[in-house]
Amino acid sequence: MSKEARKAYAEHTEIIKPEKVAMVGANPVARMVAKIALSIMGRSDITKFFKTEDEALAWLKGDK
Repeated sequence: MSKEARKAYAEHTEIIKPEKVAMVGANPVARMVAKIALSIMGRSDITKFFKTEDEALAWLKGDK
């Protein structure tokens, strides 16, 4: 995620309260950093990483 996207998410996380968060295409290092940040924010249990946008959308829609 870009710096702006992370900032926007952090600012609105209490308002938005997402049920699921899908992250697409992150390399292994970015995934590790994201997992640490999400764990600190208490969102690691609702977040899953995917290789493709189609996989992510299927999971978000409950198809998988």
